[in-house]
Amino acid sequence: MPINKLLICMIVLVGFSFQAWGEADTSRLQLGAEYGLSYHEVAGYDKTNNSRGYIRSLTSPYWKGIWTHRIFRSIAYRLSVKTQLVEFSKLKEGELKKRKQTFITGEFALVWQQNPYLQNNIFVRQQERMIYRAQGTAKYEILKRPFVEPGFQMFWGNRRRIGFLVGMGLQAFAMLPTKSESIVTSLGYGYGGSVRAGWISARGLVTTVKAFYDEGVSPNSTIDFKHTELGYSLTTTYSF
Repeated sequence: MPINKLLICMIVLVGFSFQAWGEADTSRLQLGAEYGLSYHEVAGYDKTNNSRGYIRSLTSPYWKGIWTHRIFRSIAYRLSVKTQLVEFSKLKEGELKKRKQTFITGEFALVWQQNPYLQNNIFVRQQERMIYRAQGTAKYEILKRPFVEPGFQMFWGNRRRIGFLVGMGLQAFAMLPTKSESIVTSLGYGYGGSVRAGWISARGLVTTVKAFYDEGVSPNSTIDFKHTELGYSLTTTYSF
């Protein structure tokens, strides 16, 4: 744990060390493509039969497309779509239904560049999350449900036209209630974070490596559940 804290502090300090000679990126449009690997952990408590369960997926690739348009000098909007085929291992004992499923996440965000080193995001996204439940003795099922998630993100980093980039981000969001078939969820919440490093070329091409964490929790529901995603990715963006 102390090593992780030290690493985060070092990344922040390095990012702010570029403050004296950082050059702001003035491009209005940005097109990005992200390829990553991640795995999911799902824990659930089904109140209808008092069953508890925990399961972890295999590590699988995902693809994400990102479009950003700067409207004013420091305000922009961002659209993104992410898709991933998630697969869970077969259980040693019992049957697991729907262990392969495709998940899609769409997001719209308003971006405010407060200064060259701090960016604020207000976003709303529809994200499919996983619910794990027991149907009976030795019978289990993975369900996916779409959640509307409004939230806020802060991102710190050096913002330049050419050179080395580092940064870190933190986000918090709500998970609005849903109702589908026999499953009703109440208001939930979530949080996440990321660290990244990369390089921007003279032609506006940015390449970054990112590690991230995302967790959503829905208490006081028919099935109380916690869904966590951890992974890393390579992102390429072009500014013009």
